[in-house]
Amino acid sequence: MVLNFLLFTIKIERNKEQTEKLFAESARCRYLEERAEEHAFQAAQFVSRI
Repeated sequence: MVLNFLLFTIKIERNKEQTEKLFAESARCRYLEERAEEHAFQAAQFVSRI
């Protein structure tokens, strides 16, 4: 019974870690996409000045 409780607790902690990793990866991807869009916009402005 105690063993089942410990295994269940470990399983919850793993799921929590996976959720946090997925959230961090999603935030990182979103930041990189926004940065790429901003870079493309700046490049387009630079080209239009030439």
